[in-house]
Amino acid sequence: MVFGLSCYFYLRQFVLEERRFFKREYDPWSVHLKLLVLAMAIIALIRLYISFQQYSGHLALTTPQSFYLANAKPALFWSSIIIKGILMSILQAFIINGFFFNYFFKRNTLVDTILGLVISGLIFSVLNFSQSFALFMFQWLIGIIISFVYLRTYRMSISVYLLAVNAIMTIILF
Repeated sequence: MVFGLSCYFYLRQFVLEERRFFKREYDPWSVHLKLLVLAMAIIALIRLYISFQQYSGHLALTTPQSFYLANAKPALFWSSIIIKGILMSILQAFIINGFFFNYFFKRNTLVDTILGLVISGLIFSVLNFSQSFALFMFQWLIGIIISFVYLRTYRMSISVYLLAVNAIMTIILF
């Protein structure tokens, strides 16, 4: 219930701020299909590489992965899909793109855009609790890609979709 109320207030505040500060035209997803497919492919390749490195022992496991190894049950798998893959993706999209990117980088300058992408990627890495520097850098790159797609499309739903794809691939590939 607390999660639902939090999501409602984040969404409400985001919509109010979007109406007040930004006058944007929203295109359908099909207009941005090439960018979406490219972003999904890059995220999938990064996720596959991370999983391969973790499997071969060159990259440390995250805390949720270690917990899942110790308590592998079907109920834990599906609850992880629902919580991390769907609910956390929605919150991350509103925190990373809806709040930080829109509030702190409102001016349309090149410096603000690059700074917004870099800081949004860093916040994404911090929110995903990266255990090693290499994993932190991979998460940072994924965060930059998701923020870039948001910058090009101005569609929060596409960011949520990419975050969900990333999270579900993290769960399934492990």
